[in-house]
Amino acid sequence: MPTFQQLKKQLDEGKKQNLYVFTGNEREVLRQYIKRIDPKPIEVGSFKQLAVKLQSSGLFNKGEHETYVIYDDKTVFDWEVKQLVKRIGKDTVILVYSKIDKRVNWFKKAKGYIYEFTKFTEQQLVTYIGKKMPTMDYRLAAVVARYCNNEISRVDLEVDKLLHLPFNCDIDLDIINDLITPPLEDRIFEMIDAVAKKQPLQVYEVYEELIEMKESPIKMISLLYTKFKHLFLVQSMYQLPSNELASKTGLNTFQINQVREMVGVFTLEELIKFLRYIQKTEVNMKTGKVGIELGMQHLLLNILK
Repeated sequence: MPTFQQLKKQLDEGKKQNLYVFTGNEREVLRQYIKRIDPKPIEVGSFKQLAVKLQSSGLFNKGEHETYVIYDDKTVFDWEVKQLVKRIGKDTVILVYSKIDKRVNWFKKAKGYIYEFTKFTEQQLVTYIGKKMPTMDYRLAAVVARYCNNEISRVDLEVDKLLHLPFNCDIDLDIINDLITPPLEDRIFEMIDAVAKKQPLQVYEVYEELIEMKESPIKMISLLYTKFKHLFLVQSMYQLPSNELASKTGLNTFQINQVREMVGVFTLEELIKFLRYIQKTEVNMKTGKVGIELGMQHLLLNILK
């Protein structure tokens, strides 16, 4: 499978393929590279539709080069890769997939055309932010990267916002918290931790924000069950050293140390009761026996009372 650096070098040199298969979770960079290949690509529903349309209109291999973008298309699997490349001719087709299974035979044969756009690591983004803002502490740069969910496009927007602060403004954690909204995932974990620590005001404040942002309680309740399960495991074997706890529970040291801070808020009997209640509520929510938001509200009330 060719590398991202090879793709960049190829385009820098003005060379283009007639077939690309793009995948990965760094969607903004992926989008930018589609634009690098062609600023005005034509989006079509499937290669099957495209092949029929172009064959009937005789547009393939015409004088004017066109680039077509097709998202998550399974009809392309009906074509052998070599046959597909030949059929495209002098035009360009970019197949974009949210994710691919490299074990699938078609993708194995297409490996020479696959480019994966993975998110930058936190360390890479800290270095990137450091070049744009040399005076920023690397720890604050790491917070910015984390709050932006390691998405380079969002990092660019937020760093630009920070660069336009008044000249004499010292950037600290409070300013970052005021200007940058953490990703929803972080807010969910913040709420779950507040439930485990029995902090109702914090729980309801974050929960209301999550609901306003259209986050589903189904995801919250699943994570809540996991947190209470971890809490029960650590609390029931609290006297054991962390390495032994890790061996018996399957949790890593970071998870164990984090959960240790919450031990004692609930008794073991309460934890067992709430684990059963969470599980039952989740089933009722998923089967429609109780409304999703109503079920979550009742659950929180019972745990936090």
